[in-house]
Amino acid sequence: MPSAKKNVPAVKDVWQTLQDRTVARFISHLPPKTLPDDAQVRTAVNETESLLMDELCSAKQLSELWERADIEERQIAYARLEFSTWKNERPLLLPAPTFTERMNGAKLAIAVMLGTLAGAMLLSGAFNFLSDDPQTGHMLGGIIGSGAMVMVLWYASENKNVRRYLAAALGVATAAEVAIMFGKLSGLGMLWSALRPRFIGTGILVGLRRFFAYAGIVFLLRMSVRKPVFNRLEYEKNLRICIALWLDNARQFIASLKEASQKSGEKQALPEPVIAKKLGGYLHKLHQSQPAELATAASEMLLAARNIGFSGLDGDPAFISGKQATPQEFVWEEDMAEQFNTLGAIDTGDAVFVESLPVIQNGKVIEKGNVRKLRRAR
Repeated sequence: MPSAKKNVPAVKDVWQTLQDRTVARFISHLPPKTLPDDAQVRTAVNETESLLMDELCSAKQLSELWERADIEERQIAYARLEFSTWKNERPLLLPAPTFTERMNGAKLAIAVMLGTLAGAMLLSGAFNFLSDDPQTGHMLGGIIGSGAMVMVLWYASENKNVRRYLAAALGVATAAEVAIMFGKLSGLGMLWSALRPRFIGTGILVGLRRFFAYAGIVFLLRMSVRKPVFNRLEYEKNLRICIALWLDNARQFIASLKEASQKSGEKQALPEPVIAKKLGGYLHKLHQSQPAELATAASEMLLAARNIGFSGLDGDPAFISGKQATPQEFVWEEDMAEQFNTLGAIDTGDAVFVESLPVIQNGKVIEKGNVRKLRRAR
């Protein structure tokens, strides 16, 4: 008996899955058919970076990269802070959306029908006159006419010089017609009236010929215009390449934080250049954010400040919670002068309220806050 093969389900790589989710997140914020503008691309990039931050700095991914069973909250915060700094220095650079110029299918169908009709009419008449066989001319005329119309339309759409020449010819001819119409009494009008029968002729056939010439030029100009179409599939291929390279570098960076993450809970004063480096990128991002992106950018900057030791930034900020902060009130003690400046005469035991909080990093007062004496019920 032939041995039965066991169907082993293919386990998709975790990072391949993350790559697919990243591409899907980015594409979901772009219009399905039209070419996206700069604002839409920027929003898509911000949403993609937010997804990568949450995924790469999650406890599950850190446990895998650092080969540890338990990941503490402080280590997650440390990884997010360091990764944010790294990300600001090496942002996710994605290619600009690509597009291709395509001819409208409806226009092409109309051109084929008109070419078939014109070819059938012309060749059926010619065959009827030459061999008394209009059916053959009708059949061949439809085939030749449709093919010729498609070739002419394709050539006009591919060659911009042809379209420029047709547009210029139409403009000159129209200007001449208008000038003749309104200037028959002028010298130019009289001269053209005298020369016209010799070069163009007169009669109904001449009028029809001019009409069809105008109609043909307008038809070619209208039908040969190609519109840009967002090439979504080709763009996704380029995205996958860029995201795969960036993810590989991000994985290596986060893995390199393994040893430093063990010391992340120790309180230590950072040099001012380091603080400026860590917060500077967030300040620029906040400054360049659109109104819809302000909350995210400000939250990231607050998280970075909290992770490098700044106090008083716990909990949701007011712009997210929607709750108005109430002034802090307490009884003044002499030892509070280490953290607050007094605005006005304040004695020990007086009720005071906080006008501004002190700036404290890792227990060290960098800038004192201000308090005033409470003179009435607040």
